[in-house]
Amino acid sequence: MNALVFDNGFHTVHHERPGLHWSRLRTEHAKIAHHLEPRCVSPSIFHYAVETYLLSRLRGRAAGISVP
Repeated sequence: MNALVFDNGFHTVHHERPGLHWSRLRTEHAKIAHHLEPRCVSPSIFHYAVETYLLSRLRGRAAGISVP
């Protein structure tokens, strides 16, 4: 799914290097992934949307991730 949205799932890298071409986001993300909160890393934008907007409501939780 990331290919369909030009790897938009790698949002942190986009903010760190906004001029970087979308095709290089996956490689750059791998370099900083160990710094990210694991609950905030999703395998795809589709997975994130289902988890955030559908499953969280079914489970009775508010949408989104609360990071201390």
